[in-house]
Order: sequence, then structure tokens, then C-alpha cells
Amino acid sequence: MIGLGALGGLFGSEAMHAWLSSHYWGQGLACAAVAVAVPLLMARDMRERWWSLDVMAVASPVAYGLVYLPLDRISA
Repeated sequence: MIGLGALGGLFGSEAMHAWLSSHYWGQGLACAAVAVAVPLLMARDMRERWWSLDVMAVASPVAYGLVYLPLDRISA
């Protein structure tokens, strides 16, 4: 469940970066769709789906803050 949520969180952080920093709305929408689809489609039962979505919702802003914000400061 944590692995699926973390994988979804990776795509969620990419969606946040595309929307907030790059303003690539299409890419952000595609990444957000994948971020939600990964836990929903790869989990075995409803309990795993809900837990994976919870982990994805927490992992997305954490990954954005740890990866993309420092990279944006370096490249600015």
C-alpha cells in the first residue's frame, strides 16, 4: 500500500510542478490522472485502494517540497 501510494505521489508531485511552476496544464492533468489511477488500478482490494490514495495525497506535496522546490531555487 505504501509503495503504490509513493508511486502515485511521484506522479502527483510532477502534476503539482507542472501546474505551479511550469504552467503546463495538459501535462499536469495527465500526471494527476496517473497519480490517482495507479493506486486505484494496481491495488488488490478496496482497503488497499483507500490506503494507497491516502499515502498518495500525503506523498505528493512532500515530494514536491523535497525535490522540486530546491531544484527551482537552484535553476532560478
